[in-house]
Amino acid sequence: MFFSDPILDMQITLGLIFLSLLISLIVFLFKRNFWFAVILFSVLSNVAVLLNAGSRMFQFYHLLWMYWFLIGVWPLINLFSIIFYVRKQKV
Repeated sequence: MFFSDPILDMQITLGLIFLSLLISLIVFLFKRNFWFAVILFSVLSNVAVLLNAGSRMFQFYHLLWMYWFLIGVWPLINLFSIIFYVRKQKV
């Protein structure tokens, strides 16, 4: 989606996922809350991949099954994880 080159799109996506990992590790070091850091990494990674959802990257690497998982299932997993985390914190 960024430059319509599947290889460059994959590199950008992996870079954004690595940035998501760094952000979640920094949050973990300051908050010492493992589950919050995991959920944060999951949400940020999902956003990073969804930015490239319209690119040819998934067709080029034959990852159409992953495309449908990222569009349909992963956001629901994130939503349920956030709901579970918030309910757990209120108890």
